[in-house]
Amino acid sequence: MRGKALVVVTALLASGTVGAAGVQYSAANAVQMPAAIVTDGPAWGTTALSNLTIAPWDFVPISSQVTYGYSYSPTTIYRTNASGDVWFEGEFHLQSGALISQFEVQFCDSSATLWFYSFFRVHTISTGNVTVTDLVTSTDVATPGCVIQTANLVEPVTVDNSDHFYDIEVNLGGGGTAGTSDIRLGALRVGYTLQVSPAPASATFSDVPTGYWAFRHIEALAASGITSGCGGGNYCPESTVTRAEMAVFLAKALGLHWAP
Repeated sequence: MRGKALVVVTALLASGTVGAAGVQYSAANAVQMPAAIVTDGPAWGTTALSNLTIAPWDFVPISSQVTYGYSYSPTTIYRTNASGDVWFEGEFHLQSGALISQFEVQFCDSSATLWFYSFFRVHTISTGNVTVTDLVTSTDVATPGCVIQTANLVEPVTVDNSDHFYDIEVNLGGGGTAGTSDIRLGALRVGYTLQVSPAPASATFSDVPTGYWAFRHIEALAASGITSGCGGGNYCPESTVTRAEMAVFLAKALGLHWAP
């Protein structure tokens, strides 16, 4: 079954039907890799980029016959099996509505005959379909050493956990090759922004119709439990907000404060 899947992926790559062109190593678009990628906290708002880091040991080999080791400064993993499967997989989780737009990939390639390859996969549970998007690769002759490369998605992906799950798959060395510390995987960082949920078809409050300029945002607050309006089925959109009401909005929106 795995062999068939590899054939399908290879055919997709050859035909150019994979979701994006991906990023191939070049000195112009790579930076030297530090000891580790540091995870940023979630960025509030809808424009700032948040990051989720997948550590090297979050990746697992596809085959139970694969053996692997660790290397430090920088922290990476590499295959040690004499031949066979070369694929590792790392699943990650983000909240529904997160908009994935960027990946930063740490890898090491010190071999003039082997290569590193990574791609992003979206699995649809109801149909079993898998959408594949190239991320970062190096050629068999490239020897960039340990670097970080950024792959920006041509079409950002909105997370939908009701019918999908998401992972990264990497190839450490090329098909059927022996494992070596010349090809290593470091951390991988997923860049995403937050979004306001789409406007519903009908209104929650009688004084905020669907055509009201702030309808979508008021409905998002109501759906999140941040506001229940001003009473009587109304929201009172033109009324002023007191400091007490502001405290309720902010405390509910940010989930403040849970004492240990």
